[in-house]
Amino acid sequence: KLDLDIDLKTKKATGLASNINYSLHNKEYKFIDLKGISSPIKVDFSKGLDVFIEKLKLTLNDDSKVFKVNINDIATIYPHSQFLQHYNLNKGDIDLKVFSKDKITFDAQLQDLDLPLIKKSKKIESLILKGSIIAADIKIKSKDTLLQYSNNPNQLILKDIDVIHNIKENTKGMNFKTMNIKGENSNILIDDQYRLLSHNYEINFTNNTLQEFRSTYDGTNLLYQATQKGKLITLKNVTPRFFKSLINKEFFKSGTFDLNGYANKEIYTGKIKLSNTLIEPKAKPKAIVTSKDEQQSASMDNYFIKTGDIAYVYDVKKQLLNMHDVKTKGKGLDLDGALELNFVNDSIAGTFDASFLKGASTLIGKIPLLNYILLGDEQKFSVKAKVEGTFEDIKISTNTASSTVKAPFSILERIITLPIKAVKTINDEISKEEE
Repeated sequence: KLDLDIDLKTKKATGLASNINYSLHNKEYKFIDLKGISSPIKVDFSKGLDVFIEKLKLTLNDDSKVFKVNINDIATIYPHSQFLQHYNLNKGDIDLKVFSKDKITFDAQLQDLDLPLIKKSKKIESLILKGSIIAADIKIKSKDTLLQYSNNPNQLILKDIDVIHNIKENTKGMNFKTMNIKGENSNILIDDQYRLLSHNYEINFTNNTLQEFRSTYDGTNLLYQATQKGKLITLKNVTPRFFKSLINKEFFKSGTFDLNGYANKEIYTGKIKLSNTLIEPKAKPKAIVTSKDEQQSASMDNYFIKTGDIAYVYDVKKQLLNMHDVKTKGKGLDLDGALELNFVNDSIAGTFDASFLKGASTLIGKIPLLNYILLGDEQKFSVKAKVEGTFEDIKISTNTASSTVKAPFSILERIITLPIKAVKTINDEISKEEE
């Protein structure tokens, strides 16, 4: 119902429209769906038809070639738009051009966005977008081209934008059959503590489940794949910078390591390979008194691993990590043994054969005959080591009382603390997903 005052000379009118029923939609979405709305209106029919619905701050314009819809304030239309509600857009403005029911283009300035996206350490709260809706296909691009989206296929492309991923929150909010996300120079921030550095990554979801994740960063490659048999996890050429950001703790200063893992239900199995890795000591090596007159420095060589291989099995339900085969060769120390970590009671148990190089046993090396008898041609001194205690109080004992062999065992303690930190992180994430 219209109640208008018309000025025939200017071809303009003002008045009141009651019980407005208007719908702009296609087969997939209802962009505007007005039912029983009353509002003051202004009409200009001097050039085509121009209608301004004051209550909704909505302008409709028909110039015979294209039908234009200007939404000056999204908040006024939000209750009447399935499309805006679907994408949770409730502040800003949008200009629509309707060429037909199956062809619509739009320009939008969106504000107060709650997106898990960061640019230059600041959360993105506004975007200027340009897009099109052709039949059921949607394509959207930000003005700075840092963000692109299409729904067929369902794909999001990010450039120079970091992504926030809070395990508990994000896994509950997903609602899509399939989704492909590609990132360029886009890091992933996990639970405000961990940062997965990436130059390029690709993520694939199916039925709200992560199916595949690939990432590269300065030579470090990460791959996660979910298959019918289980989950494959591989890390290649992991560098100190990448790993420190990932676990939020420095563990090694140089070199690399590889990890190949497989998860079947609640059992994780895999191998870790270390290469020319300098382990970060818990504290600066200190001198150890070996007699009243002599001292032996705890050399950084004791923290250098030329090669290392660790085979492990982790039982998620029992929270038990069994590193059943640990072999390392270094400048100052070689290790061969096994270790078990219990995350229920934070206990540790393991045994190792430890071989110290000549540099790690200088007292023996000063006596030529004893040097040959105890160290042998390989210039090594071997002992049995027993590891026990708790995560907070690791105790390492040997079958010798000599203090000359105590210092190099610091590296063994560091090797132990790495899986403690890593597995505790995994357990936290699993707990969040189950809540």
